[in-house]
Amino acid sequence: MARDNNCIDKKRNIPGNSMLLKFRTYRLHIITTTLLLSVFLTSLISAPQVNISSQGNALKKSQGNARKKSNIILILADDVGTGDIPFYWEGPSKVKMPHLKDLANKGVLFKDAHSSPLCAPSRYMLLSGNYPHRGRNIYGTWGLNGSQFTGNQKSIAKSLQEHGYSTGVFGKWHLGAKIPYRSGNRPEKMKLKSVIQHDGHDWSKPLIQGPSDTGFNSSYIATHGVQGPPYSFFRNDYLMTDPSKARWWYPGDYDMPRGTSKI
Repeated sequence: MARDNNCIDKKRNIPGNSMLLKFRTYRLHIITTTLLLSVFLTSLISAPQVNISSQGNALKKSQGNARKKSNIILILADDVGTGDIPFYWEGPSKVKMPHLKDLANKGVLFKDAHSSPLCAPSRYMLLSGNYPHRGRNIYGTWGLNGSQFTGNQKSIAKSLQEHGYSTGVFGKWHLGAKIPYRSGNRPEKMKLKSVIQHDGHDWSKPLIQGPSDTGFNSSYIATHGVQGPPYSFFRNDYLMTDPSKARWWYPGDYDMPRGTSKI
């Protein structure tokens, strides 16, 4: 892949990467952290059955098949070790994963990958091909105060869009975004306990610098997963929770229809 000459950190004067996908030099089989980066490049196009008498038609059909693009699936999982995946190493596994195994058998399985040992920076590294310090924050972006991508950087999803792909992302986002504020009513400091119900937040508008602005045609995400508020999903950048029904639960005991809940 071509070098991104725009990938320059001007403040630190660090030269851009010579390759688009270059990760930290920790080999997967010696990483002792709980993060697994599993990347599967899967081709779902089976070989066509050609039964055409005319050589001209057969050649035309062959050229058409050559122009078809393979499907690409990237899987990033937190808190999973390589020993948890049955087809990575020889030997029995406690958990059977037949569908993932079938996916790996039909595609390409990478056993020499590199990543940051934390979720937010590793997501940025996967999508940008950069070290985390080349983004907006050197340790990744964890909150809703802007995207980890800088203005001159492009995600792999955006590059695929430009080559005719329809892209989507589903699950934990953890790449940052901005809250849509009401006109002229931007709070000086965001309060996480009222991020959904704050009067200055306009959730009729989509996230700013969210998946759509990062190169994804469709998305269904949680901005922080289960690690922080808002504990809600966003579909195509729009909040799925009715702000009037949102509630912040403080630590304590709560009588619920099916028993007592303790927080």
